[in-house]
Amino acid sequence: MTTEAKIQVLCVDDEPMLLDLTKTFLEREGGVEVEICDDSGQALRKVRDNSYDVIVSDYQMPGLDGISFLKAIRSMGIEIPFVVFTGRGRESVAMEALNNGADFYLHKGGDPRSQFAELNNVINLLYSRRRSQMLLSRSEDRYRAFISATRTGAWEYDHQTGQLWLSPEYLKMLDYDPALFSPNPGPLQTWVDLMHPDDREASTKAFQDYLESGSQGMYETYFRVRCKDGDYIWVCSRGQTLLDKDGRNSHITVGTHIDIDLLKRLEEDLREEKNRFRDLADNGKTLIWSSDTSGGCYYFNKPWLDFTGRTLEQEYGNGWAQGVHPEDFDRCLEIYTSAFSKRVPFGMMYRLRRHDGSYRWIQDDGTPRWTDKGEFLGYIGHCFDVHDLRLMEESLLLTNKKLHLLSSLTRHDILNQLTTLRGFLDLALDDSEEETIVRYLQKCESAASSIQRQIEFTRQYEELGVKKPIWQCLEKLWEEIPVTLLHLEHRVKGLELFADPMLDNAFRNLVDNTIRHADGATRLDVFYEVEQDGHLRLIIQDDGPGIEDDQKEIVFNKGVGKNTGLGLFFVREILSMTGISIRENGELGKGARFEITVPVDRYRFS
Repeated sequence: MTTEAKIQVLCVDDEPMLLDLTKTFLEREGGVEVEICDDSGQALRKVRDNSYDVIVSDYQMPGLDGISFLKAIRSMGIEIPFVVFTGRGRESVAMEALNNGADFYLHKGGDPRSQFAELNNVINLLYSRRRSQMLLSRSEDRYRAFISATRTGAWEYDHQTGQLWLSPEYLKMLDYDPALFSPNPGPLQTWVDLMHPDDREASTKAFQDYLESGSQGMYETYFRVRCKDGDYIWVCSRGQTLLDKDGRNSHITVGTHIDIDLLKRLEEDLREEKNRFRDLADNGKTLIWSSDTSGGCYYFNKPWLDFTGRTLEQEYGNGWAQGVHPEDFDRCLEIYTSAFSKRVPFGMMYRLRRHDGSYRWIQDDGTPRWTDKGEFLGYIGHCFDVHDLRLMEESLLLTNKKLHLLSSLTRHDILNQLTTLRGFLDLALDDSEEETIVRYLQKCESAASSIQRQIEFTRQYEELGVKKPIWQCLEKLWEEIPVTLLHLEHRVKGLELFADPMLDNAFRNLVDNTIRHADGATRLDVFYEVEQDGHLRLIIQDDGPGIEDDQKEIVFNKGVGKNTGLGLFFVREILSMTGISIRENGELGKGARFEITVPVDRYRFS
């Protein structure tokens, strides 16, 4: 609970006993705190250095009399309420006091109790009046600040005289000098002449219709007004007719003009942006859709509607799903709802019914939309007709399957013949004693062995790209790779790559490369780093001698190496199937460091 501040009063009189009496009577009533002073010169310094709510002063005092004391205070610009409290009752004294800025004149004498009660009432009255004036002044200051900050101008129209008053803020908003608009109030035509010619007729009619309707509600319209430099700005004009004491419309209407030019320009920019998006969306071949935060779709572009042969109303919400092939529906629903709940991008391929009743394969990719503040807005998606590509892919897979079968049969026959050839070479070596013949036979054996290894490699290579890429858990892959001559440490928990099913063969080849070529290597470390652009770098590093700078790229070439020369070449081929790259970036003397760069959409964490 707060206690209301007391009224601060300064009493000035050259009679100390009267001052004590005044202080006692006033403070006994409560709500007043009195400071007394018996010297008007000293009192003047007090007024200058302190804050008072009311001053009570005697008239006849040595040095500065009451009127001179009052004049000195007013000359300092101090407007504190001033009461002349004197025993001199002449009318001329009262007139002189009031003419010089006194707020009240009170005659001493009579019953002390009633006299000081009247003085107390006067003090409270003057304090309340000044406080109200200060509050009103602050309110006016706030109003002016609001008007200035919001670029708002006020106006007042008199129906009887036809005169219109425009506030200085209104004219300054248009960069006009208020002094140039004279008279003010002036004729309504002054206002009309400032309007844009294209807006003048409609805006004037709207105002006249409001006046003639006798409405007690709000008038509002929008138009452009001319600034001093000749440019026009948009304003929102609002007004209301004042009511008289009987609650009926008076002859005065007041209102404001608010500068909304920036808002209008932003609206126009937004409208143009929407039109550009609509033109782009409706004049291409991409099928585009948008959903809200509930998951229901509210927008489909013209190519989508042309493709399905349905209206926006039919597709609205979940209506579009009626066109999804029944065999694809559950899978698509699972992908969509799962991504939606996590607010992550998604991609899916399904068959969508075309306007002619046939189903065509489309690739549908959706992306979540966010405000600048990170608030979720829904999804936007774009779809491509990939039906012909899908048929071509199926045809290629079938052709691949046939070639795979033919290759398998051919390889089987060749390997059988090689086995026979190498068998007879072994017998010939055993039975031959001539040194030259033995040397030739050994070379034939070496060549046959090399042919057999390369044919065995084709068994693996032909599997590359035959099966679709899949998500693979790296932790599981590395745990299943047998490593006996090295200490393997992997830190890839939860990391999954979208890669060819032969990814494990790529890792096995990297381990085999270390064992075969990194002389003295004792350990192999596997870990990852996420780069600033979102790509992931998977690092496989040993502690062997490393690779020389001029060999870092050559080691991935086909035929380079001490064994088949196909190991690292095969690794790069496997990774490249899904856009994953590899390079050697180690430092000579500190071990080999293979860095595998994985695009953003080719890795995830489970």
